[in-house]
Amino acid sequence: MVQGESGGKTSLIGGFSSVILAIVILALAPLLEYLPMACLAGIIIVNLKGLLFKVTDLAYYYRISMMEAILWLITFLTVVLSDVDIGVYIGIAASFLMNTIRTQRPRFAILGRVGDTTFYKNIKVFPSAEQHLSIKVLRFDGSLYACNAPFFKRKFYELIDFQRYEKTQHSSISKRMSLRCSLHVGLDGFLWEYGWSYNLCFDTRCSYGHSDRNTK
Repeated sequence: MVQGESGGKTSLIGGFSSVILAIVILALAPLLEYLPMACLAGIIIVNLKGLLFKVTDLAYYYRISMMEAILWLITFLTVVLSDVDIGVYIGIAASFLMNTIRTQRPRFAILGRVGDTTFYKNIKVFPSAEQHLSIKVLRFDGSLYACNAPFFKRKFYELIDFQRYEKTQHSSISKRMSLRCSLHVGLDGFLWEYGWSYNLCFDTRCSYGHSDRNTK
């Protein structure tokens, strides 16, 4: 870390640093015996000033993800206030905890088409994105497994406004509407394995490529 902040570009810097350090320890150690610790600390701080100035990156990380900013802040404060080893351990533990929380409740977004293009974006981020009247495009930002499966199913019903659809299912409008679920191969296999494929299709009156499997 010190070598990189000092301007080292290649792996050879380690060899040169070792030689210089050996010379300092063997030849100059008696001369540095009475050098105040504050001077030695000042040398290290000068070499690490670029690293310390990276605290301004916190605002950048916060704009990308609040969770990432919190993780960065926890690790940074732990390293500064205690020790590097403890900071690394605390950072790993906090990262593991945050990833566990993240997979429990991943982001679920409704997508809309941007203008006349083929790009679909989150309608909360791009309010100008257009939605089709009879088609809902959903994006699940995470891995689907047993622990977050109930959250996926509940959020799925919320985003397609399932209750309102049930109330209007006998109207002339709903008769002309058809909901088609385009599922990822892995997601489709998960739904079939856990018996959700039939439930989701039956509840939402949707059909997709594997519907004939249910009839068999």
